Amino acid sequence: MSIESSEQINNLTTQLRDSKTRFRAIFDQTYQFIGLLTPEGIVIEANRSSLTLTGVEEKDVLGKYFWDTPWWTHSKIEQDRLKDAVKRVASGEFVRFQTSHTDSEGQIHYIDFSLKPVIENNKVTMLIPEGRDITDKVEAQNALTQLTEQLEEKVAERTTELSIKNNELTIAMQRIESAMQQLVMAENLASLGALVPGITHEMSTPLGISVTSISHAEQLTQELARQYHEKNLSKNKMLTYLDDMDESIKIASTSLSRAVDLINSFKQVAIDQASEQKRQFVVKNYIEETLLSLHNHIKQTNLSVQLDCDEALSIESYPGMYSQIITNLLMNSLIYAYDKEDEGKIKIQVTKKNKTLELIFSDDGKGIPDNNLSKIFTPFFSTGKEKGGSGLGLSIIHNIVTEKMHGHIECKSQIRKGTQFTITLPI
Repeated sequence: MSIESSEQINNLTTQLRDSKTRFRAIFDQTYQFIGLLTPEGIVIEANRSSLTLTGVEEKDVLGKYFWDTPWWTHSKIEQDRLKDAVKRVASGEFVRFQTSHTDSEGQIHYIDFSLKPVIENNKVTMLIPEGRDITDKVEAQNALTQLTEQLEEKVAERTTELSIKNNELTIAMQRIESAMQQLVMAENLASLGALVPGITHEMSTPLGISVTSISHAEQLTQELARQYHEKNLSKNKMLTYLDDMDESIKIASTSLSRAVDLINSFKQVAIDQASEQKRQFVVKNYIEETLLSLHNHIKQTNLSVQLDCDEALSIESYPGMYSQIITNLLMNSLIYAYDKEDEGKIKIQVTKKNKTLELIFSDDGKGIPDNNLSKIFTPFFSTGKEKGGSGLGLSIIHNIVTEKMHGHIECKSQIRKGTQFTITLPI
């Protein structure tokens, strides 16, 4: 062998040794777990990272079947899984799955494991196992999953709680609504009851006159009978008796007819307010009947009520609702707009405009402060409960006008000048 050939061999040997050193350095220092297996699955190389993980030495793994090494002996299932993977990769496949290993301190590490073949001349000559520690990622995912499950449980709990609360709220709202309906009904009955003193007072006069006339007729008849029995009855006395009786009967009949009219008026208003049935009626006459029923309340004040309405105006609608509106508006003015000794005028104007009826109710009383004007239709809002106000009168009107009659109500007011309600109703 020549000196030149010897030097070439030495150079190649040096280069090979250096290359092996560099390969080993890379092989051992890489963060990933890596090794080499024969096609049968026997370990022929293992880098330092993989040995350090479980605290083993090369002698513990080299020359052994991969699945019999300390990396896999913790689980029979994982050993069988690896055996199957080796067979598949030895036939040229690539296999990848997640597994777990226990380190030298007993901590579990989750590994992204892969096994791939080295093929030379169409033949698998080696297998390369690789593993990447994904413990942090898996634990983060597990923590996220656990947190998600906890959140779902809390959401489910909150949903159940909210459902229970919602049911309780629904029941409470139903009770409130029922109570409101009962209060409104009571207010309606109270409003109807307010008509009774007025109608009673109005009836007292014609009934009193009737009683007087009938009593007078009874006295005349007794006197006539006495004269007849005493045989002292003359023709002139009989004629005088007949004239007096005719006058008494006419007075009693007229007064009783007036009482009957009052009773029928009150009866109709009461029926209309209670039944809310639609019928044809003359607006002015009906409002006058309502005002007559309220006369006992009006006469206790220094107020006058003026009604401006076409006498021929007749509509088909709900008279009871009109009576309720007039009654509540008038009682509202009597209670809130004036002090006891105040003088004033209340005006009611009714006009027909195309297919609508406009009702303007106004008084010249105290007026409503601006900060209260937006609250007057709110149920139970009242500034005069000490005067007997329930806070439902205007709320009932608003409900009748907007909900039942599909109309519109507007209120304008100025302090010390009065208040005006404008109601527009379809007819």
